[in-house]
Amino acid sequence: MKTYQIGIHFEEGVVLTVEAESKEAAEQIAMDAVDDYGGTEYPKKFNQKCVHREYFVAHTEEDEEE
Repeated sequence: MKTYQIGIHFEEGVVLTVEAESKEAAEQIAMDAVDDYGGTEYPKKFNQKCVHREYFVAHTEEDEEE
């Protein structure tokens, strides 16, 4: 059996609930969370709500090392 490397493009829209002193601080907290957890489950404190998800195979290559 052959081995393949599959590139997946993944796009997701998520709404996070953030407590902060200002809009700018809230946006920074959200961006930091995306850097740490993007594409995975966020910690419960963010009350994650998925609002969009799209994915497709971007490319497929046979693994030449086998």
